[in-house]
Amino acid sequence: AAQARIAELEAGLREANKVASHDPLTGVLNRRGLQEAYDRETARAKRTGQQFTVALLDLDDFKRVNDQYGHAVGDAALLHLTRMIAETLRPTDICCRLGGEEFVLLMPDSDLAAAKKALARLQQALGKHAVAGSDIVLSFSAGLAKVEADNTLEQQLELADRAVYRAKAAG
Repeated sequence: AAQARIAELEAGLREANKVASHDPLTGVLNRRGLQEAYDRETARAKRTGQQFTVALLDLDDFKRVNDQYGHAVGDAALLHLTRMIAETLRPTDICCRLGGEEFVLLMPDSDLAAAKKALARLQQALGKHAVAGSDIVLSFSAGLAKVEADNTLEQQLELADRAVYRAKAAG
């Protein structure tokens, strides 16, 4: 009985950790999970000497989707995006929802050129597939930042955010 109880408690702990580190809507990592993944991937990049890129994605006109179609369709759009990310990018790329329509991709073993190509593939895939049950085709603006050895997650997000801003300004 003690064995079963321990197994039950361990399962509960795993579930609590998942709830604490994952976005309830999309199932991808949340900000807390992002920090843990960033620390892990930064340490791995240091060990292996591989390049590592952070991408910040901001869905275009998402407020209009919510206003025009309602939040249920907005939620479906966010789920659609995370599904397309999972189908289009590598299994080693890590998707996190920062909040609202902002997502962060951790792209280990990727330089800026490889990350740009991956995002172009994602943008193309989104262009071909409308959100289920609608005619909404999503697009995003993105900013990329190569991870520098001792940058904190906040510093990397700031760099990527500036790049998003430039991308939006450039159309």
